[in-house]
Amino acid sequence: MPNVESLLEAARTGHPGALDQLLRLCQPDIRRYARRNCMASDVDDAVRIELVQALESMPIHYREIILLRDLEELTIGEMASSLSLSTAAVKSRLHRARLLMREYLLED
Repeated sequence: MPNVESLLEAARTGHPGALDQLLRLCQPDIRRYARRNCMASDVDDAVRIELVQALESMPIHYREIILLRDLEELTIGEMASSLSLSTAAVKSRLHRARLLMREYLLED
């Protein structure tokens, strides 16, 4: 089975199926993310599928921010260094990415 780093890189480049594999591998992190951001106390497969679909619907720069922050648990500073962005730009992208995630999940 591929490791997290190779799956993360494949997901960043839009490789089909990589994001789903990464999310399956990181299911405990997904559950924590959903509880924190979706206000769900019990995340089932339907929620996981919705999260995957929401992530796949995002532009790559927002998807990357969500993956780095919530799956890789990087700090804002670490994300800024890794992406060659200012901390303000990272915070802005993260905020917009989370808004897109909520918007997608609430439109049902």
